[in-house]
Amino acid sequence: MLSAEARRARWEIAVTAKRMLTGEISFLLGAQRIARLLRDSDVDCFNDDFVVFTAVDSETEKLPLDPNVRKLWNADALRELEPEIKAAEKWAREMLEQKCSTLIREFSVDREIHQTAQAILASEMDAFAGARYLLMMGEFADVPERDPDIILLAGIVSTHSYLPLSDGRENWPIEMMEKKFPEIVRAQEWGRATIAPACRNLIERFRG
Repeated sequence: MLSAEARRARWEIAVTAKRMLTGEISFLLGAQRIARLLRDSDVDCFNDDFVVFTAVDSETEKLPLDPNVRKLWNADALRELEPEIKAAEKWAREMLEQKCSTLIREFSVDREIHQTAQAILASEMDAFAGARYLLMMGEFADVPERDPDIILLAGIVSTHSYLPLSDGRENWPIEMMEKKFPEIVRAQEWGRATIAPACRNLIERFRG
């Protein structure tokens, strides 16, 4: 199962790829960001869809692309490099435009919500950890706070927040864990049953 860090990295990759295609950031700067995010995304970085971003980043790493870096450069030096940067940007667009569409399709928020809900229903993911993650993804997808499925997920997260249901168990004394174990088991069963309708709805709503 993917870690929260890997899931977030994949979402940020999809967002960056979309911004590249819409012109919000350059292909060179986008490739730089994606190359770094790939390290945390739990993917094979040598896959054809990913390695090209690392290659573009490597080929252009000496160019002053980041606005914060450009502030430190001499204006005349930047003007001299501008033709090289423009040529590199044209090359990067040709290399990456189609790959960006692939990343958006593979790592979109809709796809992430869909797959997470499926994993919860298949008992591949803890119901409470899954509910927290779906709430975060719901924010990224601009799902309204009063959405019925979001309300149900928020209720699941808050109802048993005092129990070590998934995260933080290592910080609880063994004696306390043993005492709370029957209550934890009941809470887990309740969570799996309660979250199921929301998961089925989200699978239908977010087909990825």
